[in-house]
Amino acid sequence: IKNRSVFSALLLIASPAFFVNATDVMLDIPMLAFSLWGIYFAIKEKAIGWILLGLAVLIKFVAIINLPIVFAWFLLNKKLKKNLIFFLIPIIFLIAWSMHNKLVYGEIQILKKSLSVGLFFGIVKEIPLLTYLGGVFIFPLSILWLSFKYNKIYIWFFIILFSVANLFFNLLGYSNIQNLFFGVFISSAVILIFIFVEHLKKTNFQNEIVFLVFWFFLYFLFFASVSAIIAVRYLLPLFPPVIMLLVKILEKVSARKVFLTITVTAGIILSLFIAHSDYILANSYREIAAYLKSNYTG
Repeated sequence: IKNRSVFSALLLIASPAFFVNATDVMLDIPMLAFSLWGIYFAIKEKAIGWILLGLAVLIKFVAIINLPIVFAWFLLNKKLKKNLIFFLIPIIFLIAWSMHNKLVYGEIQILKKSLSVGLFFGIVKEIPLLTYLGGVFIFPLSILWLSFKYNKIYIWFFIILFSVANLFFNLLGYSNIQNLFFGVFISSAVILIFIFVEHLKKTNFQNEIVFLVFWFFLYFLFFASVSAIIAVRYLLPLFPPVIMLLVKILEKVSARKVFLTITVTAGIILSLFIAHSDYILANSYREIAAYLKSNYTG
């Protein structure tokens, strides 16, 4: 358990998705923190967990998905009946906030947004979703290395997926370097999903693995269908189950230290470059605002 915690922490700090967003003042990191603490304490049957889950919903509505995740845990562990009443706590938080929206703005924002978006699948969302999952969550070459160690058949999976992705983006007119990155990132994401499903089968559908896979796919399907747009920071709720599943899979693979050394080192270096670029590009907005103010206002 101690090694799992250390490995998880190392993978967390080495992730460009987490590293870069942790330096920004956005709601996604606080929502993720409240969600994780809420899920942890709720499944430990501590009352504070339900309050934290309610606060997570107030930060961002997407955190309502945490409730079926906790529901699944209690159902798998046959503890649902005695804990069912506590689900009312975060729901009351949401109802109170919705009433406030109606009184102040004349509409319930979560309903308006959900109805305006609806269910929508398409490459305009699925491509960035897979690209981010395979490119900035965990160092993509580490994912591929792990998959090849886990099952040799994934070498052929990668060759096929990479070739199809390259052909697709080449037809769209992207450059060779862009085709390369898209091919590696999307292939890594698809293979990662296959590994999760295979590991679920290999562990004979153990409750803990079923819970983590359900957690992952529930958020994944939400972003693939309901979410209006795809951005890295929006996908952070996917990160905890990805890390925990990877750490568990690593227990079945040799050369874990090699995997961690490469992943953490490459991830931190990449994160620093991306964080610097993010700061420079974000600063350009302030420069544009200052230019418009000085040249187009009286």
